[in-house]
Amino acid sequence: MEQMTGIREQQERLARLHFELGAQQELFTPLSEEGLRQGADNMSALMASLEQLSESIERLHSFNS
Repeated sequence: MEQMTGIREQQERLARLHFELGAQQELFTPLSEEGLRQGADNMSALMASLEQLSESIERLHSFNS
């Protein structure tokens, strides 16, 4: 059950990160060089967080099998 709590916390952190990065992205002019660079950085951060969450879910699944 502790692992499920950890996964839930990771999901919540990912959701907060997504919201925060979206708010930051709005500060840039769409399709500007800075905006595109920030968007790429944001996507990398989100993908890294999603990868960690996916690995945690996979470990939980393996543990329960």
